[in-house]
Amino acid sequence: MIVIALIGFAGMAPNGQPFSVSEGEVLELPRGADWLKAGLVRPVLPKSPEKQTVEAPEKAVLPRPKGKNR
Repeated sequence: MIVIALIGFAGMAPNGQPFSVSEGEVLELPRGADWLKAGLVRPVLPKSPEKQTVEAPEKAVLPRPKGKNR
């Protein structure tokens, strides 16, 4: 499962190697890790085509022409 870190944290991998994760880092959740339950990460859900929105381009607003005082 692909997750994003909500906060930075560090730990020791099962093989004895130290690791660190930075806030905002996107990574694969290691098997057996309880980071999701602990609130350290949240799942990154892929955007489905039905939910994607297309933004309309902004329209330029031209200044009004200056006319004679009425």
